[in-house]
Amino acid sequence: MTARRGLAAVLLAGATAAATPVAACGPFPIVARFWHESFPGVTFEQSLDGELGILAEGHQLLDLFVAYRHLAGLGIGAARDDLLALRRPSAGDSAAEAAASWREARRRVPGAEEIPPISTTRREVIDEDGHRRYLHFENCLADAFRTAARTLEERIGAFGADAPVVREWLSAQDLVFRNCRDGRFVPEPLTAPRPSLARADREYQIAAAWLYSRGYAEAEQRFRAIAADPGSPWSELSHYLVARAMARDGRKARALEYLEALLADPARAPVHGMAKGYRDHLFFLFHPAERHRETRQTLAAPELPAAVAQTWVDFSWSLGVVPPDEHALDLWLCALRRPVYSAPAQDPDPAALVRARRTAEGGALWRTAALLTARPDDPEFDAVLADAATVPLPGPPSAPPEALTVAYHRARLLHASGRDAEARGVVDALLAHAERLAPGDRNRVLVLASRLAEDRETYLRRVILAPIEVGYDDGGFVIPRADLAPSGVLLLHDEAVRLLNRLAAAELAEVAASAVLTRDLRAYLTGVAWSRAALLGDPATAEASADRLAELFPGLREDLTAWRDAAPEEREFVTALVSLRHPGLHPDVHLQLGQVDGLDGGWWCQGSSFPVDPEAPLPSFVEPGDERRAATAALVVLPSAPIHLGGMALRHAARRPDDPRLPEALHRVVRATRYGCDRGTYGEISRAAFERLHRDFSHSPWTQKTPYWFN
Repeated sequence: MTARRGLAAVLLAGATAAATPVAACGPFPIVARFWHESFPGVTFEQSLDGELGILAEGHQLLDLFVAYRHLAGLGIGAARDDLLALRRPSAGDSAAEAAASWREARRRVPGAEEIPPISTTRREVIDEDGHRRYLHFENCLADAFRTAARTLEERIGAFGADAPVVREWLSAQDLVFRNCRDGRFVPEPLTAPRPSLARADREYQIAAAWLYSRGYAEAEQRFRAIAADPGSPWSELSHYLVARAMARDGRKARALEYLEALLADPARAPVHGMAKGYRDHLFFLFHPAERHRETRQTLAAPELPAAVAQTWVDFSWSLGVVPPDEHALDLWLCALRRPVYSAPAQDPDPAALVRARRTAEGGALWRTAALLTARPDDPEFDAVLADAATVPLPGPPSAPPEALTVAYHRARLLHASGRDAEARGVVDALLAHAERLAPGDRNRVLVLASRLAEDRETYLRRVILAPIEVGYDDGGFVIPRADLAPSGVLLLHDEAVRLLNRLAAAELAEVAASAVLTRDLRAYLTGVAWSRAALLGDPATAEASADRLAELFPGLREDLTAWRDAAPEEREFVTALVSLRHPGLHPDVHLQLGQVDGLDGGWWCQGSSFPVDPEAPLPSFVEPGDERRAATAALVVLPSAPIHLGGMALRHAARRPDDPRLPEALHRVVRATRYGCDRGTYGEISRAAFERLHRDFSHSPWTQKTPYWFN
């Protein structure tokens, strides 16, 4: 796990020997997100109502579909709630949530024993012909638990919560749900005299137990028998469950035939809704192209049905397996979607087809699609930009739904093609209404505006942004945490961070003194400037930055005074000691939350936390220079903090083995190898610091705090 800022790690081994190495684990890195790459900046509710925000290539299919409906002049109509449920599932919709609700519902029976949480996923290991096969699938769905809770409520109403028949029903149902995870637990048939309703319930519970325990043939026979009994309250549902048992048994074609017959039978109307949804799912498996056309016809119709969710699910999956044709909906989605699925190759290029549609048909839909997919080397690039210029700029209530998208991408493409003066005019119009934009869209516009800035102060004003969320980065997924940053915090956008990591320490110190920055950012960047100068050999900048840093962070004054007063031959060691005491002092800019103490400060990783391209174009107000190029190269190759600072401390220990500051420094080196960034192998440096500490300073309190070294 990477450590830039983050949580303290948990010690992973219970070793007893003092010299035993322990596995080190750095914290989850903290990241700030300024807009979503996969969603528009506006809420999904706003999109459904026609307020589209800034659309972009790579947005999720559902968002692009909603935009398609509005830009084609069709709207959403009665399907709004069903589409909203796809993005905002109701509480209890998942099987796990429904299972938890069932555990709560069964407490209504007096004296009912508590049961452990129910795993809804079945896991089995099967040996077939000498080969081991692993099964792992969602076995008990949410409806099963909701049906059980509803039935319990009805039986309590009929017989009373403390009635023997209710207790027996509950015991049998607990047995049924034990099959969700593994094994086979089938309730016994009722033998004692019981009401007919209780007997019908038990027959259904036995059939369900066979279904969940993968006894599909037995389950099918039992559901057929229940379906044939008009006196059973489970008769209608069992007609449907016959198909589920067949399909789970691998007989999907037979299940599809059965469902087609069921849907053709008017007498089975009570289960036609469930049967239709499952039939459509199975039909897609066997006839994806036909199902694709069927669902597309529904989704592109002038009026959407209220119940459209399953239609959309089937359609979106079919896009991954069916070669798209030139239907408007297919073309729009295939041109703009993020390639999540391994979709078939598309020839000709959808972007070329979009441009052809724009030329032939015009209109908001194709104008927008052509603009989003345009590249400066496209043959129709100028025509696409000219068409975009006919769309009114956003602002007035009468502006069309595509206005913001068109203006933003028009400015982006003007800049990409070197027409910055025109781009600034469009961006200025957008900034005039910035307060009306969704936070993520506003950040997009400001970052684009920063690329057009002609002086440093304007640039800084446009890259200091309010993130839409701050959270832990878990393998590319952001886990939002509101407690990681104060409300209203302003941070530098990633592009600015990459630029600042290309500056020499003296240039960075000038930026850090800018009145445009918030106090927290001035303090943070001054700390970076000091660290960069002290580590990369710019003593004049380091001393000037140390004075400003002591004013901004009074808690650092004593350490920085000691650093200033150190003899030249000791400066390296004192730099290491100060950096080890304050992990948030980095030579590179990363996430700027202002702290310099504690593990939440992190230690720097090898190279910049935000990789930079030394050859990337610089803003027009930054003069090129060899000094900057050398500083960038030195920062990129700088070892991670535990190795670099550890080496500095150990070199000093070899020169001045009697220095009374060494025990603390060596302890902190070992600590850094435990919590520091994991880009590198720290075992050698950790062990060397540990052994010197225990050998030369065995009675120091710092030694007692260092029982392990870390590998």
